[in-house]
Amino acid sequence: MKRRSAVKQIAFMIGGSLWLPSCLPESEKTASSVITDGHEEILSDLVEWLIPETDIPGARELGVHHFVLKMLTDCHDEKTQQQCAMDLGKIAAHAKEKGGDSWEKLSWSEKEKVFGSLVTPENPDQQLESFPVIKRRAIQGFMSSEYILNNVFVYEMAPGRYDGYFPV
Repeated sequence: MKRRSAVKQIAFMIGGSLWLPSCLPESEKTASSVITDGHEEILSDLVEWLIPETDIPGARELGVHHFVLKMLTDCHDEKTQQQCAMDLGKIAAHAKEKGGDSWEKLSWSEKEKVFGSLVTPENPDQQLESFPVIKRRAIQGFMSSEYILNNVFVYEMAPGRYDGYFPV
């Protein structure tokens, strides 16, 4: 056995073992240190309230809340993440004040009332400060989802293709 080929093979094995974890796919669920599973359910309902299902799928069906969580975790500072978590907790607390046991047990019409009262409140102290961030990220995730790009906008990877029969 030649020493150079052995050293080269060992270097490739070490380099491959260090590089391999970055190639593994991430799970669909985003690990956030701030937002809990109960808050994720509220966020899912909030983005569904913003972009409901019509003749095209709604935000929940397209998984937009996973996109919002990923963007909050990766692209926003710790202060914004904390504010979003506090606002999602405020939604849960407001739902309990309205007489609900937990968020999951509320009907959809009651959830809509809670969202409506916190987005445009009579009392400015109850307003959700992170709502513009969540709304912007929900719209961004919805508009860039695979379903919307392929079925609504008919996405073309290379627009303006050559047409040989075009009259000059």
